[in-house]
Amino acid sequence: AHTMSLFTEHSIWCNNTVIASSDRRIKDIEGKSDGSKDLQALLGIDITDYRYKDQINHGDTPQKKVIAQQLETIFPQAVSRQTNVIPDIYEKATILEDVWIELATDLKKGERGRLIATEGGKILEVLEVEKMRFRTEFTPAEGEESLFVYGREVKDFRVVDYDAIAMLNVSATQEIKKEKDAEIAALKAENAALR
Repeated sequence: AHTMSLFTEHSIWCNNTVIASSDRRIKDIEGKSDGSKDLQALLGIDITDYRYKDQINHGDTPQKKVIAQQLETIFPQAVSRQTNVIPDIYEKATILEDVWIELATDLKKGERGRLIATEGGKILEVLEVEKMRFRTEFTPAEGEESLFVYGREVKDFRVVDYDAIAMLNVSATQEIKKEKDAEIAALKAENAALR
């Protein structure tokens, strides 16, 4: 897992360059990457068309990227797991007396969910669950009658290291060049022999 120093909900705009430490003296070098294996791994990665479920935060722009769970089966070092909230409920709910939240959901006691109300969003533990309702430590603002239940917190939320995929691509491209150069050299030798 990666240690986070900066987390944002939206894009980061940089007018210049993002710089990463890469000095040899800070690394225990294990050897050069195997370009042939890297090419095979790259060919196994599915590029997927999708849209985000949470269109309020992410918009509805079509995306063309990888899906972490599929990438993890091919190139696991490019995927890590974090704790985050997924939009698996994503519904408006009514606040009942005694601060019960009226909503048919499969949340269980002890799970944590993100609730969004007038005062903003909070991740709170589910204290009790009954048919068609659940309760947390949520305290509504004066006169507040509804809130938005975003979803539950998961400990295995996957994140992708796109730099790792980019380097896999560099290694695979170098392998293709090496293979094509060898193929051309063999064809030239065959042509010379035929002459």
